[in-house]
Amino acid sequence: MKVLGLCCGRKMGNGEVLVKAALMGAEQLDAQVEIVRLLDLDMKHCTACGACMSMLMRGKDPQCVLKDDLSFLWNKIKDCDGLIIGAPIYALSPPGYISVFRDRVSAQNAVAFLREYKKRMGDKAEFDPRIFNKRVGGLISVGGAETLNWTALGIPTLYTIVFPLDIKIVDHMQVLKAGDRGSVTLQGDTMKKARNLGKNLVQAYQQPADEITFLGQPGLCPVCHCNLIQPGQKFQVECAVCAAGGTLKIEGEKLTMVIDPESMKECRLTEKGMLYHLYEIIRVSQDEMRQKDEIEQNVEKYRSYKSYALPLHP
Repeated sequence: MKVLGLCCGRKMGNGEVLVKAALMGAEQLDAQVEIVRLLDLDMKHCTACGACMSMLMRGKDPQCVLKDDLSFLWNKIKDCDGLIIGAPIYALSPPGYISVFRDRVSAQNAVAFLREYKKRMGDKAEFDPRIFNKRVGGLISVGGAETLNWTALGIPTLYTIVFPLDIKIVDHMQVLKAGDRGSVTLQGDTMKKARNLGKNLVQAYQQPADEITFLGQPGLCPVCHCNLIQPGQKFQVECAVCAAGGTLKIEGEKLTMVIDPESMKECRLTEKGMLYHLYEIIRVSQDEMRQKDEIEQNVEKYRSYKSYALPLHP
């Protein structure tokens, strides 16, 4: 088994230390490991040109037209069997350069979409076969605060990188009180949890894909084990991360979420849920195409509205 550790914070920061601890745990179970620092890479932001999605719909392997280090990292991910991502918390959530990476790689390589187009096109589809391999993952979010709600968007944001890629998260951990570089090493229990996270990846990978389960600390959502629950459109509440829906139940001081099986049709962690999203995007796009002329007329007055302020450079 090959496990890739993706460090998304400063050099030898607490996130990097924890990712390395997790990799050491994986090595104890004979996994091969490799480390990449996101900040070592040149990664431009997505320009929404649509080239990658056009390739996908024509059965071509989606390739970004921007020339930077994305292809290097994407190939590393396709070559791995397990992915561990570690990132710091800035303002409630990980820093923006992580979203830059997410926007460049996740949507156009959504495994459910690729699999659907492959079914339609058969041998004409030219997708990289590695993308369809079984993968497991672990997420590590690190905050300097003592208060959990100051880290509320850490794990949920990291989740948005992996679920389109069909990487099954088997463990995740939100770390508190780790601000200064290396200070997390003072937290013995946290370091142990990180090593166990690495071991959990190896153990989970040995299971058939449809039998892989979450091995970390349970969260309020019993599907993705995140705690970001919101009022739902179709159900009393929905998980903002995976879209599983149901009801909240209070017994004494314990709050639990009871999943409605009907909601799993739209759960983002399932192929059925991802395809639901694919077809809703197609429906919206078709509606917009039918009104293309009207849209162009409507936006014309905004096209010429004032000039843009720009900085003056010497």
